[in-house]
This record gives sequence, C-alpha cells and structure tokens, in this order.
Amino acid sequence: SLAQLVEMLDKDEVDPRVQVVVLDEATVALPNELYDLATAFTRFQLRNPDRKLKMIYLYDPNQGTARADGLSIFDHRPYSVPSEARAEAVNKGQDTIYGEFQYSHNIYDIIPLPVSYRSDVPQVLSIQNRFLSKSDVPTNIEAASSSDPKASMANIQGTFVEKSGVSMTTLIEKSKKENPNRTRAIIVLREDQKAKYVPTNVLTLTAEEAAGLTFDEVYVDTPSNNVSTLDEIRAYNQRVYTALSRAKHFAYLANFDGLNVVDTTI
Repeated sequence: SLAQLVEMLDKDEVDPRVQVVVLDEATVALPNELYDLATAFTRFQLRNPDRKLKMIYLYDPNQGTARADGLSIFDHRPYSVPSEARAEAVNKGQDTIYGEFQYSHNIYDIIPLPVSYRSDVPQVLSIQNRFLSKSDVPTNIEAASSSDPKASMANIQGTFVEKSGVSMTTLIEKSKKENPNRTRAIIVLREDQKAKYVPTNVLTLTAEEAAGLTFDEVYVDTPSNNVSTLDEIRAYNQRVYTALSRAKHFAYLANFDGLNVVDTTI
C-alpha cells in the first residue's frame, strides 16, 4: 500500500537493490496520499544523496481519477520548487510539500504512451471510445454481439446496451452456466450500488477499484443522474470508460439508449 511505501521511505528501509519505484494507476490515489508519498520520497532523497532512486507515476488520462472534476493531480498543478527554508523544513519533518507536489530533484514530462487495449474485439473498443468525450455524455450507443445474449451467451463476443438494465442479472446467470470458465465483474458508479448485486455472487467494484484489472466479461451500471457541468461530464465519462475498458470479450452497458445488432462474424 502507499502507506507502507511511505513508511519504508521514512525509515530508510528501501532495499539497496531497488533503483526504480513504479506507481501504476497513480491518479486513483487521493491527492493527500500522493503528497505524503512525494514528501517521504523527497526526505529520502535528501538523506540518501547517493542512492539514485527514481519514482515513476503511470496513469491513463482517459480513466477516472480520485478528483470529482475528473482532472488528475498531475494535470492541474504547476511545477514548483520551494524555497531553501521550506526545503529544510520538509527535510526535518516540520513541513510537507502540499501544493508543491513536483518537488523532488528532477521532473520530466513524458509524452503519453499509446493505449494498450485489453480486448481485440473491435465492438468492445468502439463502445469504450465513445466515452472519450470531455464535453457531453454519449447518447444512442451502437452495440453489436456475436449472438443475441438473451438467446445464448455461449462464447459471446462484443457488446450489448440496455436503458433499463432489466436483463443484466439474467444475462450474468446465463453466462455463468454457458461460460463457466470466464471471469466477470460488475462495475458500478458508487459504493452504495454494490448491495444490489450481492445476490449474483459476482465481484462488484467501483470504476476506481476496477482500474488496472481485466475480466472476460464486464457488466456496467453507471447511471448518469445529476451529471450536467463540464467537470461532472468529464469525470463521469472517465469512469464509464474505465469500466468498459476492463472487458476482454463482452461488455454490457446499462442506463443508455442504443441499437443492438447481431453480427455472427465477430
């Protein structure tokens, strides 16, 4: 955990063989957690100038963040270097670097790497990419699957969209029987939605919790109630994108109008 890493840095307990620390899905962490980590790393560097330890934060700017406006801490704060007095206070543990996140010795902006998709099913990629918009919530979603899921879920590939979400749990139960070796998850918008899906006995996660994970099938229930401002739209789309992009073979999306077609060539 981040707390354990902070403790290791503060106690100088990082293995001497370690040269690089990589924090994946970094924007899922809360800002104060990242500030605490950066502060501990700064102190470690100042106490151990010969260690050459580097820290890399990785994140997908299209995925959800811990911020309500959908922005990552890396995107909205300017680089800054504190005064010598402030640096000394940080080193002595008398201050933190809140508000001056990018403090440690060398800072580099790296051009984003190409997106690595989890799925080779074009329909799965198409539906997730509809949520790359930062200005509006998509409507009239086009979905396609290798079979009509209500008739057969066996080895199904592709996507299915449904405004009411009424078929979701039924399709999950069908898939359990017809695809017993597949992994699956239900991904929701809020923690309080999880209780609804306890009877399915399927792993249920928020979009933030699902970041970095992959499942054969993903069932997404993310109602867009009260989404109106640009900040809310950006944050909402990022969460739905994160949820849908967990799928490898099949993605089900509730709460959206759309067109479903069967394409046996998928």
